[in-house]
Amino acid sequence: YDKDGRATYIFVPRNVRGHDDAEWTLKEHIYTLERAIASSRAEDSTVNAVVDCQGFSLQHAPPTAIGKAFMNTFRHHYAGAIQDIFLVDAPLSFRCLWKVFRPLIGEKTRRKIHFVQSSDDTLREYYDASQAAAWMMRGGQKNRDLDLHEYLYETKFDQAFDES
Repeated sequence: YDKDGRATYIFVPRNVRGHDDAEWTLKEHIYTLERAIASSRAEDSTVNAVVDCQGFSLQHAPPTAIGKAFMNTFRHHYAGAIQDIFLVDAPLSFRCLWKVFRPLIGEKTRRKIHFVQSSDDTLREYYDASQAAAWMMRGGQKNRDLDLHEYLYETKFDQAFDES
């Protein structure tokens, strides 16, 4: 959670294996976003998205059709759900990909997107170290690996994974 109680939707592109099924990929992201919204403690029920871009390469990029479907779904159904999007340690290849998708994103959404480095203190303005992973900021303490079984079957829908 950020300092205002917003749940955080975490995405790690380098962990994505294959994009064979566009519909399933989209459903995975919608499900995770819905859970983040349900567990948000912020007055406006918004969430933040934090993307760990370390190690990103174009082989991790979704096909353009999936990217467009993702952006259109978020634009039409979740326009006000995301407060900020932080792209942490984005390499040059990601910035090239950003140039492709940037025109598909509205100006209001573009203002929410922040390219940050884990080595600077930008995310400290938003997160306490106890609620951030080490890859998000120096001193981040929330470093437990995702246990998919626990997340899907044991964690309440309106509760964040590893919520203490």
